[in-house]
Amino acid sequence: MPWKNGRGTSHELAIWPQEAVFARGEGDWRIAKASFREGGPFSRFEGYDRLLVVLAGEGLVLDHGNACPRRRLRRNEVWRFAGEWDTTALLEGGPIDDLNILMRRGRAEGSLELLMLGTRRSVEALEPEHTFLHVVEGACRVRVPGEDEAFELGVGHSLWVHEAREGEECEVEGLEVGTRVAIARIRTPR
Repeated sequence: MPWKNGRGTSHELAIWPQEAVFARGEGDWRIAKASFREGGPFSRFEGYDRLLVVLAGEGLVLDHGNACPRRRLRRNEVWRFAGEWDTTALLEGGPIDDLNILMRRGRAEGSLELLMLGTRRSVEALEPEHTFLHVVEGACRVRVPGEDEAFELGVGHSLWVHEAREGEECEVEGLEVGTRVAIARIRTPR
């Protein structure tokens, strides 16, 4: 889908509620991937908090004007900032790919992390409302409570676990040396 400011496109991976259309200003949260081929201003999203991680490329510098000091963001580093901040991206060494989450303030809050799995196994807590896994590099096997079979995920694949029980965990096993998996956990503020 085209960016709000018209400077590029995003690939929407998930939105809640599922029938929401983000371009119409709907939805409590959205997870998307984007590619930056050149620096420039970010679209503004009043009332949203943003989480952003560089997945590929050298990284970028985010200039938030007077709202916050400039932030150098390298690959695999997660950065949280307000959607209404005037933000400009300066590319460090060429194009980048990112994963970003927009969460409507007061309706959704969450976290984002990158697991550098390689061929290891990791047990991860499931957020009772929404846990979203996205394979950035490599491949993995994910075992989720209540499912008979493990999910086999390759690069670019995602798994969305909705309505887990409190305290449930999933097992994520990397199947290739360079496996990286992004994990987002999103909930309604209490």
